[in-house]
This record gives sequence, structure tokens and C-alpha cells, in this order.
Amino acid sequence: AMDSHGDFFIVYRKKYQGKSEIFLAKAAFANGQWKIFRKNQPISQVASGVDQRVPSIAIDSKNDLHAVWYGSDLEKQPNHRQVKYSRSSDGGRTWTQWKNISYVAGYTSPEDYWQEHPHILSGGNGELFVVWEGKDKDNQAQQIKFSRSSDGGTTWSQWINVQASPGN
Repeated sequence: AMDSHGDFFIVYRKKYQGKSEIFLAKAAFANGQWKIFRKNQPISQVASGVDQRVPSIAIDSKNDLHAVWYGSDLEKQPNHRQVKYSRSSDGGRTWTQWKNISYVAGYTSPEDYWQEHPHILSGGNGELFVVWEGKDKDNQAQQIKFSRSSDGGTTWSQWINVQASPGN
């Protein structure tokens, strides 16, 4: 994602203390060359000891960074994957504590009501939109799920299936 200053931000996963966490890199053009900046800490560490994966990033009109990814917060249930969110208002130096944006209830072992592969988009007036795929208690097949925030990521709507198709 690119901010209004022309700086690029990339979120990615890498191993940290034995598990995958989400990290940020920034590429900025200064003095005729590109400089790459990376932090050596996750943006918002999930201390469950379970891998976090597949991040997506968006930048809003105020240059706030918004990141989503999936992972479990339960050490003994690594497949209980939920979509997580964190925000930075200072160019990625600090991040809010992660939160599950729109919890999908119904996970019970051995079921696999996982939520994966989120993508975030920033709209106008503080709106954020997230889509992902996942199962739920009413649909054994993966569905495209959607949640929206109208206040810059502070609160999120209850998820909905974009168009439920239980058999597909």
C-alpha cells in the first residue's frame, strides 16, 4: 500500500520465537535512492504460540495503516482461525493491540470452522471493508464473508456471508 507521501508499506509473515507473526516493512525514496525500513518486532504479537498468516494492508486518507491477517488465539486449538486487525497512526512505528474483528462462532474440535485469507480495503470517511473465506455453523463449505467498520477500525459489523451457497 502507498501513503500520500509516496512511501510503500508491506506486511508479511516471518518466524518469531518459533512461530509465524506479522511484520511490516516500509520503502521510502530519499536522497535519490530507496531505503527499506523493517522493525524486528511483530506489529501486534499474538502470544498464543500459534502461527499467524496471510496479512493484508490498507492506508486510509489520514495515512493510518490498517492490517488484517488470520490466526488462532488459542494455543491448544491452532485451527481455530479468526480474522485479526491492528491499526497504526504513526507510520507503522506503533500498533494497536490486535483484535478479532468479527468472531465466527461455532468452532468445536474436530470441526474446522476456520477463517482465512482476509483482504482489507479503505474507503472514504473512515470506512474499512474486509472480506475473507471461511466456514460457519450453517455452511460446511467455505463462504465469502464480509465485515465493515465505519469508524476507522474501532468497531466492526457482525460478519455476513456475501451470498451463502451451502453446498459450494
